[in-house]
Amino acid sequence: MKNLFCFLCLAPFASCCQSDFEYKFQNTFQMEVGKYCISKWDCLYLNLDSTLIFSDDDIYGHYYSLNYSYKNGNKQLLKTMDVMALLYDVTLNSYQSKSDDSYVILLKSEGENFPILDIYYLKNGVIFNIGEWGIASVCKTCDYPGYSIKDIQIQRSDNNINFYFLKKGDFIDIQKKMFSGNWYSFNSGELIVSFNPVDGTVKRVEKRE
Repeated sequence: MKNLFCFLCLAPFASCCQSDFEYKFQNTFQMEVGKYCISKWDCLYLNLDSTLIFSDDDIYGHYYSLNYSYKNGNKQLLKTMDVMALLYDVTLNSYQSKSDDSYVILLKSEGENFPILDIYYLKNGVIFNIGEWGIASVCKTCDYPGYSIKDIQIQRSDNNINFYFLKKGDFIDIQKKMFSGNWYSFNSGELIVSFNPVDGTVKRVEKRE
């Protein structure tokens, strides 16, 4: 009975401590031209630029730029997209860590063939591009291999921020070609991608047992 009493007293504290190490889902925005604030001081802007893009057929159009600003300061360019990119659903998803007041941002674009994730790490007014990943679920009967952000868990372990993929799928690092430009197939809970915010390295860690 004494042990049970101690456990009940410590359980809420342990739960609280564990939650500090997980990046909790904060908000999601359907992207259109405008301003999107992650915190009081950290905001992203999707702008329609006046510069024209000419194609091989001499058909031109505007392009969009995604920018970041801290405390309404100078804007930092994060990404450019042509107008066709926004014909598909683009969502901005933010996650917050209570342990060090940092954020992870998943910019998810529902591309023509598979979803694309642009991953950003944000802390103290500094934003870092972790990578650009292609991710697709395994579904032979589906017209489109979507992958829900609900199946991605983000946690801090020691000095690293780990991304756990809880649903079976296929993965490719588009930007850094982590797997030599090839798709990597994984089972549920098998894929973990680790980011070190100190030196900026990104790597795939060994699968969990």
